[in-house]
Amino acid sequence: MIKIIKDKYLRLLRHLRKNARVPLTNISKLTGTPISTLHDRLKLSEKNYITKHTSLINFPKLGFKVRANILLSTNDNAKVNDFVLMNNNINSAYNLQGNHNFLLDCVFHDLPEFNEFMVDLSLLPILTKEVYFINGDIKREAFLA
Repeated sequence: MIKIIKDKYLRLLRHLRKNARVPLTNISKLTGTPISTLHDRLKLSEKNYITKHTSLINFPKLGFKVRANILLSTNDNAKVNDFVLMNNNINSAYNLQGNHNFLLDCVFHDLPEFNEFMVDLSLLPILTKEVYFINGDIKREAFLA
């Protein structure tokens, strides 16, 4: 069953998507909603809608200069899945339907580290792979913000 989220919860989520560290008192002032009500909505939202509170990282400022999205198709999802879960260069991974089984969002210090990753990847039962280097963000985590 699909739940339709009420507008009052969406307003709170929009504020949190813009800045998850904003105090509820500030949101209360902006929305005219009592803090106790916002607190209750936040607890319910954390139970039902919010996966986790996290920070978006500027990878290049931390020395990670190479970022790539890699599309993979395989006939052994379990082996690739195990590799994904154990590899620290994979920021996010998604199961796909269609021509590819996986989409990997990967981050590396430099091209030699990327090349080492690709050698490790070549040891897996990969049928096809496509690599797309990311030059920069155009829009990031903006839905419902």
